[in-house]
Amino acid sequence: MPDKTNGRLLIVDDDEPFLDNLETALSSAGYKVDTAPSPEKALALLVARSYELVITDLRMPGTDGLCIYEAIRDVDRFVPVIVLTGYGGADEAARAINMGCADYLRKPITLDELKFRVDKARRQHQIEAEVASLREQLSRTSAGPFIVGASGPIRSILDKIAMVAESGVTVLIRGETGTGKELVARAVHESSPRAGGPFVPVACAAIPQPLLEGQLFGHKRGAYTGADKDQKGLIDLANRGTLFLDEIGDIDTAAQVKLLRTLETGELRPLGDRKVHTVDVRLIAATNRDLEQAIKSGQFRDDLFYRLNVFPIALPALRDRREDIPLLVKHFAKLHGPALCGRCKTFSKEAIEVFLGYDWPGNVRELENKVRQAILLAPGQVVAPSAIDLPVEEPAASAWRFNEAKKGAIDAFETRFIRGVLSRTRGVISKAARLAGLDRKNLWLLMKKHGIQAEEFR
Repeated sequence: MPDKTNGRLLIVDDDEPFLDNLETALSSAGYKVDTAPSPEKALALLVARSYELVITDLRMPGTDGLCIYEAIRDVDRFVPVIVLTGYGGADEAARAINMGCADYLRKPITLDELKFRVDKARRQHQIEAEVASLREQLSRTSAGPFIVGASGPIRSILDKIAMVAESGVTVLIRGETGTGKELVARAVHESSPRAGGPFVPVACAAIPQPLLEGQLFGHKRGAYTGADKDQKGLIDLANRGTLFLDEIGDIDTAAQVKLLRTLETGELRPLGDRKVHTVDVRLIAATNRDLEQAIKSGQFRDDLFYRLNVFPIALPALRDRREDIPLLVKHFAKLHGPALCGRCKTFSKEAIEVFLGYDWPGNVRELENKVRQAILLAPGQVVAPSAIDLPVEEPAASAWRFNEAKKGAIDAFETRFIRGVLSRTRGVISKAARLAGLDRKNLWLLMKKHGIQAEEFR
């Protein structure tokens, strides 16, 4: 009999009497079981909470063979799946196993056989999870980054990271506060030939400007009052590695001049030192400021900007990639739950909807903090909306007009829905149309209306 503290199972089948029988049998064996009579209900449950195993029929109204397995994989690529069917033969079974299904069973099946297969799939998954955990621990020892998301904008960023990592050119990451600029910088470093060298992050806005130059370039003893010994600068510490200057738009013009010279010549002169020496450093910079405007106002040098802006990466605000919010919530729940309350809590569908309805001015950093807060406030295993404390957003004046509010809500729903189905079908419009229950032409018209390109999701 399974450990009653284990996670839930999800069973998907349009034959409701059969579904009830499976639920009763597996519940009596000690499992916690959720059921879904349709693929749409199953996908909604998978978005809202984590499952240890999914058991699904392959042939249901609105699905085509293994398409439901592919849709499950788009929502949660790690959950093991046992497929059941009353149709098909050896070819379909081989296809299912080759695609990654944990097991394939023909109906009718005895309940004892099903329990045996479930236990076997669970044990195998636990072994694989332990191996993955060990690999993750090893990657974390080298500061391995983990970018969460499956939306078109995130896939585009991952493509750009792969394109620029090997080259060694300077990268300028732009985006609002909390969008994950340091995470992207670390990903570039870890994917580059410099991965074995140091990654040195510098929060330029957090260091008083009179001290920033000495911190970056180092100083000799006696260079200024309080400099009682030689000190290497942060640029030297990043030698043969990567220097990440966060909020570079906040450094003063004197430091900008010295930084530009080091970038152009590879030479560095500590404060108070007559000698120069060479350094081998890759620079990645980030800012949330409008540097072009700062150039016009004389606060930022145009020559330094052009030297930095060799390969720009623009990070989207969280409100512009809302389809990633359920994945991020699940990730942060797994990441912080054990430390905060000794276990991984799940968020209800209604709680996820609350997160989806908020504009997140603080972006991913704000979402992570609110997930941690909700885990602490929720009394049970499932986090409900009542545990989520979000600021009340004052609607704009036009939002109080019914027609404008209705149009805005419809547009937001259409955009989110179309992006969701395209994400699940990896941009294949014919599959997306079938999943959405739309004519292909109507889906294309909606995509055109909202400026959505299928290429974003491939």
